[in-house]
Amino acid sequence: MNLRQLEYFVAIVELGSLSKAAERVHIVQPALTQHVKNLEEEFGTPLLLRSRKGVLPTEAGQRLLTKAKVLLDQFEAIRDFVRGEDVEPHGEVRVGIPTTASSLLSARLLRESKLAYPNIKLSIVEPMSGFFFDWLAEAKVDIAVLYRRTWDRNLKFDRVLSEEICLVGRNNKKLAELAPDDARIAFRQACELPLVVPNRGHGLRDLLEDLASKSQCRLNVVMEIDAYTPMKALVEQGVGFCFLPGAATNDEQKLGRLTARNVTDPEIWRDVYLATPTDRPLSRAAELIHGLCKALLMQLVHERNWIARIETADDDRAFGEGFSAGGSNAIADPPRILPCFAE
Repeated sequence: MNLRQLEYFVAIVELGSLSKAAERVHIVQPALTQHVKNLEEEFGTPLLLRSRKGVLPTEAGQRLLTKAKVLLDQFEAIRDFVRGEDVEPHGEVRVGIPTTASSLLSARLLRESKLAYPNIKLSIVEPMSGFFFDWLAEAKVDIAVLYRRTWDRNLKFDRVLSEEICLVGRNNKKLAELAPDDARIAFRQACELPLVVPNRGHGLRDLLEDLASKSQCRLNVVMEIDAYTPMKALVEQGVGFCFLPGAATNDEQKLGRLTARNVTDPEIWRDVYLATPTDRPLSRAAELIHGLCKALLMQLVHERNWIARIETADDDRAFGEGFSAGGSNAIADPPRILPCFAE
């Protein structure tokens, strides 16, 4: 077994086709097939199987795929290190961004990455954030934007922002009566309203349940759904209310379709992390994209596109319109942004 064979195997699984993989790695298909046979003989078990959907890995092949990607990433990191900082960064970087953050971040991250690092191939995936813990462990993504952390020694969490979760309702008289003139609404009072919430196990639902338990009240759940777009549609239709970050309803509020009210006793805040693996080194390209992603998150707050506060190691000052910390409404100095961010 050698790195070249592992590269061939990864290409076959990713493309689901021997012929397409042969084109990618620039060898003839019979030779590629022979390399797979050599791997299967060495491991003593089948690694691939043919199906109507193409070539798929067996259970053993899936395990090999996970380790092969880690080894190939480590080998690429060695190349980058030996070549030095003067070499143009290159390679593929995979970033996982959940839906609520993707609408604000993904397009700009792709654009700024292309401007700053044209030889880096940036791929963005956008499933539910709960998948990202496994995907980081399996090397399916290099970086993930997450709303909660775990105490996994193999993952590093860099807290970047904290965003306030609001009560969201249809733009009608009922919400205005509950909290007139942008007044805050008590959490216990909000919990008594008919609520559309994510299912248990979703990060936001767990946060709400934890706060409800501490406040000695219960969520009045009338409907459960994990996707924010249909959740907002249900609220617009008058099914109930929901708890969402302000950034998730910017467009609907501007159009007058939804109204948001801040919550008090207690306030609801959700942290935003950048997560990376610690059991394998990030390539130079991944390190640069991580820094770019962090700077862009801060820029979005500075521009008031993401209503949140920036979290730093030694400063928890508010950073966003309408937020305060320590009794001050002063806005912190904007973060230092790379020249390529200029509009």
